[in-house]
Amino acid sequence: MLLAIYTTLLSRLGGQTLTVGTAVAHRSHPQTYGLIGNFINMLALRTDVAGDPTFGELVSRVHRTCSAAYGHQEVPFERVVEEINPPRDTSRGAIFQTTLVMQPASAPADFAGLDIELIELGSRSVRADLELHLWDRPEFVGRLAFSTDLFDRTTAQSFVDRFVQLAETAVVEPDRRLTELPMLLPDERVRLQQWSRGEPACESFVPVHEQIAEQALLRPNAPAVVDSQGRTLTFGELAKAATALARRLVSLGVRPETRVGICLERSVDLAVAALGVLASGGAYVPLDPGYPAERLGYLAEDSAAPIVITSPELADTKLAGLPATLVWIDGDDVPAALPSTVDSGSLAYVIYTSGSTGRPKGVQIEHRSLANLAYAMRRRPGLGPDDTMTMIASLSFDASVAELFPPLAAGARVVVVDADDARVTAAGWPRSSSGTRSPSCRRWRPLGGCCRAPAESTAVAYERSAVESRLATSWPARWPSVMRHGTCTARPNRPSGRRVGR
Repeated sequence: MLLAIYTTLLSRLGGQTLTVGTAVAHRSHPQTYGLIGNFINMLALRTDVAGDPTFGELVSRVHRTCSAAYGHQEVPFERVVEEINPPRDTSRGAIFQTTLVMQPASAPADFAGLDIELIELGSRSVRADLELHLWDRPEFVGRLAFSTDLFDRTTAQSFVDRFVQLAETAVVEPDRRLTELPMLLPDERVRLQQWSRGEPACESFVPVHEQIAEQALLRPNAPAVVDSQGRTLTFGELAKAATALARRLVSLGVRPETRVGICLERSVDLAVAALGVLASGGAYVPLDPGYPAERLGYLAEDSAAPIVITSPELADTKLAGLPATLVWIDGDDVPAALPSTVDSGSLAYVIYTSGSTGRPKGVQIEHRSLANLAYAMRRRPGLGPDDTMTMIASLSFDASVAELFPPLAAGARVVVVDADDARVTAAGWPRSSSGTRSPSCRRWRPLGGCCRAPAESTAVAYERSAVESRLATSWPARWPSVMRHGTCTARPNRPSGRRVGR
């Protein structure tokens, strides 16, 4: 039972099955009972916790493990190590790094005329990283010894507290699975509840594409998306183009959570494509045209995207041979019924990791998260119809979500920036009623000798990118409320430069 509790604690803390060592007296023969000396042998106990068993099932597994181990307790531990021959590391034990030792109940020896008292002797060294010693007495006693190179007293005490809590719960509720047994201590639970009392999420769920469609009804002639090529779409034009694309996607078989790839250059077409996919009920998968064709093929295949929205030029150069239906951003409207709405738990988009630690992995985001983001950014920094937001991040980067959807949902203008032209000057900062400034790319020019931001700005948002050193030193000093991350990037004039935001 105690080993099952300890195994549960270790597996929950470490997320894996760990081997626990235990000591046996090695006095199984009557001839050894009266001998003086150390006959202790160590056993390695490894209990499988795969499948998230109930605590009762784990106790049965532990019983089988212990029965098998004690049946071979005569085998010297050194022989076990020799046979297994694990990779050696002087920083830790070869087979196990933690032990559980059950000390038998024993009464002091009776010497006539003498008073005998047991004295606990402290120890300044440990043989394993964690050593749990338990004594079977009328009042159960335990002690956790730990390596001070790895743990401090506060951490060790939390291990003990969690062990006691697991014991109290598991014994009473043995049918609960290991992952269901409480690990949070009462004071930790109270602390988390206090931390979570933040601002409420949106009161009622409205998909982001429907919020943007509402803006199109309220402000059809207001500019919605602008790009570096000088193209502008009003909210009415954006909604019309996105709806037409959504109908074509539905006619091609797109249903809720169908993945649809988007492989387009940076322009207003990105907004049309993303909104069209969301309106069709599908989930968009960004395919950056700057990626190698091999990576694009992997992303399309791994995401199981049967359709990719692209252009004829990219279809020939980047997507040749891709086993998917290619759809141009422009096309005739078709009579197809769009979903009346989408569920808050439906998939909105899939963005892949860089793959720097292995193959890229898709991160799936639901509509409720997108709606909550739009709601939160309306509150802080307070986006509104008079604001302009630059979209500098690639659609394959999650920052693009905050740069595109929340502003449009708030009726603000989005400027899709060509990354090569992202240069900041004082002349390129439009005024906004909310006090948040975002540069307009149509008025940008290279930094050159300019190293100042507009005097009327109360908040400046820019990413952690290298900028010209004079700009990096002057802005934070003059504007203490500057946000050193976000949506506006000051690009460097040269590869070397000072990093902002550290």
